[in-house]
Amino acid sequence: MAPETSSEATAQVPREQPPARSDTATSHRHSTCHVQQAWCAGDQVATVDSHTTVETLSINGDSSSVEVTSLMERVDISHRPVPSLGKKASSENNHSSSYFLDLPSVNHKTIFEELLAKITELAPEDNVPPYNDEDLLNRVLVARNLQVPEAFRMWMNIVAWRKHYQPQILSEEEAAPYLSKGVVSICGPDKQGRPCIYALNRNHIIDAENHDSNLRTIVNLLEKTTVESTRTADGFIAVIIDQEGVGRKNMDTNLFVGKPGLVQILQEYYPERLGSCYILHTSWIFRLMWAIISPFLDEKTRRKVHVLARTEDLLEHFSFDALPPELRAKLNATAHRDSK
Repeated sequence: MAPETSSEATAQVPREQPPARSDTATSHRHSTCHVQQAWCAGDQVATVDSHTTVETLSINGDSSSVEVTSLMERVDISHRPVPSLGKKASSENNHSSSYFLDLPSVNHKTIFEELLAKITELAPEDNVPPYNDEDLLNRVLVARNLQVPEAFRMWMNIVAWRKHYQPQILSEEEAAPYLSKGVVSICGPDKQGRPCIYALNRNHIIDAENHDSNLRTIVNLLEKTTVESTRTADGFIAVIIDQEGVGRKNMDTNLFVGKPGLVQILQEYYPERLGSCYILHTSWIFRLMWAIISPFLDEKTRRKVHVLARTEDLLEHFSFDALPPELRAKLNATAHRDSK
């Protein structure tokens, strides 16, 4: 991740306790189309630098955050090959980098094998690809501060959710209405090779009748982007949120913090996947939305959210051609105006 400059201001909001997690996965009706291969990993060398690690070593808002901070100060990402501790889903051109935490006071291999043994003992039917993928298990451990009981519960919730919700499956008929509005799309990669989701929020209109279908379409894009990130980058994704022209009709808090909502799904079912989130063209609407949403985010996730003063600031993190058409057009218009 490129160093933050003075043009960025990290959003800061007093921390509050998030709502209690649900251990029950909600089933969802879906139409079958095709299945994306997911949770791919391989014997790759770790490529995450220390700055990224500090920002992504998170525990989702619970009381262990102080201990996480102390652990983060001692984290060193090893550039050695990741040991083959778990069973991996095979994938051609797979470039995913599994975590290998070299903590002086913690034997990571022992902790990993303890989690794998617990899965084998208590959930042998799920100790199969893609659920026992090494990269997934490592991210779950990091998200839960290397605490095996908490990591096991998170893993069980992920497995149950994926079986019921099946985020990799979506019919074209179900996705087309929302995608045609141009609310969300995939762009990138950023300068670290991470795929990116671009959200043009003014195109999203609150629609209670189609809420579930709209949420499912966004989650399917999140799934595809995550899968791509394991093949081509370090397993993290980037997000650009464009707030230009957003008004009250676009303020869909239920989409973000509902049960389920995007915040819960990202933190509970895609642990340690968000690399950076860049927010453009903010206004009082954003400040109101942020006051509502931010308490549901853990502190380390909030640190990954960067409010950019200018569209041009994105060029520190993305090449021009990697940006979506809307932002490229804005940059061209700005350059033309400045040249006069």
